[in-house]
Amino acid sequence: MIFDYVIYIMVSLLAGLAGYYLTNNLYFLIGTMVIYLAYFVIYEFLFKRKERLQLMHNKDLTTFIHDFFLAYSVDYSLDNALLAAQENVSASLKEQVKMLEEFKGEEKLERLTDYFSSSLYQLFLKTISICNNKSEEHDKAISFLLEENNNYLLNQKVLQKSIWRALVEFSLLWIISFSVLIVIRFAVNSYFDQITKTGIYLIGIIFYFVFFLFSIHLFMRATRGRIKRYEE
Repeated sequence: MIFDYVIYIMVSLLAGLAGYYLTNNLYFLIGTMVIYLAYFVIYEFLFKRKERLQLMHNKDLTTFIHDFFLAYSVDYSLDNALLAAQENVSASLKEQVKMLEEFKGEEKLERLTDYFSSSLYQLFLKTISICNNKSEEHDKAISFLLEENNNYLLNQKVLQKSIWRALVEFSLLWIISFSVLIVIRFAVNSYFDQITKTGIYLIGIIFYFVFFLFSIHLFMRATRGRIKRYEE
């Protein structure tokens, strides 16, 4: 989370400094930084926190299912398995389970549906139901669920890698773009003061930084969209 805030400040500062270098206008530097920081703060509170929370729930889910059935296979006790499944999960999930102390067994597990809100957890509940009914499909159901759980965990890791790869590619493209502008600015240094006084140039620079911010917005929404599709 702190890393995200550092990135927000760095991007806003670099955008402001780049704007100042291309315009020699202190107001442009301050305005650019304020607008970019305002966008990041709004995005953080409206979307990023939910995304971060969902990723934490995803991690809790795979750990919870794995540890639950590891303990459940020993004595087939739902309560004992639930206690074991809480050892390696987040404090948030532990607190959620603690609030359900008045309930027992399968009912307690069913009330965790809102926390996980995943199709995998629905499959987990169905598997528990099969086990409690002593169905002949008991072992097959557990094996299938654990396989799905491993696939879910693997997909989660692939998702994170793909997002990081996309971030690197996005960053490199814009670094190249800014580098080209800086080189051009240096090349016309003797005429730069005259150029900055023209309205067309300033409008073009403003459009460029607006487009940069818009591309950041599209990128962040696209990566969040991957997470939502993954959950479905």
